[in-house]
Amino acid sequence: LQCWLVLILLYDHVSLAVVADTDVSCIFMETCMLPCSSEGGTVSAGDITVHSFYHNKDQLERQNQRFRGRTSLFNDQISAGNASLQLTKVEVQDEGRYKCYTSTIDGNKESFINLKIDGKSSVLSLFLLIILILLFL
Repeated sequence: LQCWLVLILLYDHVSLAVVADTDVSCIFMETCMLPCSSEGGTVSAGDITVHSFYHNKDQLERQNQRFRGRTSLFNDQISAGNASLQLTKVEVQDEGRYKCYTSTIDGNKESFINLKIDGKSSVLSLFLLIILILLFL
């Protein structure tokens, strides 16, 4: 029995009021995991490719530049159905809705992940404080 997996992660910056299958909170500038399984399909959101995996390897030619070097899969666990994405150095702009889409010999499936970034308000406050201090120097 041959099984193959196509994994594409896309990003779409939309309001978090949209209902999703899974809500994930990540800390600004930390590493975060977006859950995806072969049962749930390929991960995608909107028209921006975050990560693609097929033919047993990463396919990053169409990966959006702002995700370059920040995404990885647990390649040793894909055959067991774990297609979760690890996103490093999480940015405020990463907040939004992602779609997990997988295609296997058993069919195509999709699920959604809403990513929320925690700690961004304190970072923004610190940034504004630094700007104010520099203005008054």
